[in-house]
Amino acid sequence: MDLSSSVLPADSVGLAVILQDGEESGASSARRPAGRPTYNSFYVYCKGPCQGVQPGKLRVRCSTCQQATLTLAQGPSCWEDVLIPNRMSGECQSPNCPGTKAEFFFKCGAHPTSDKETSVALNLITTNSRDISCITCTDIRTE
Repeated sequence: MDLSSSVLPADSVGLAVILQDGEESGASSARRPAGRPTYNSFYVYCKGPCQGVQPGKLRVRCSTCQQATLTLAQGPSCWEDVLIPNRMSGECQSPNCPGTKAEFFFKCGAHPTSDKETSVALNLITTNSRDISCITCTDIRTE
């Protein structure tokens, strides 16, 4: 499996930028320059109700207690940081948990999900944010 950072968009300096730009909160859209379209940063295969490829949400939890209370020492900068277990560290904020290792997972962004529901990351699928023509049909699609 190729986990190279080459699957990240060319105009990004790392996964941390994608995470910041990929937020869908009102505050992030206020920071986005006018005229800049919103792109999905991650795609997943949703095994649940969608049963197909959907935009995904990246989440992190403590690998010891499995709670989403881990504060990362630094943000991920490439796919290796996200896909290789125990590569990133931080401090778990749960009482009585000595956990320091991060566990990343993805959720389907198309519907509300339960705590246990995760989706498979499709790290080779990216949005055509540079509007590159298809080599077969010459169509330019961003979805």
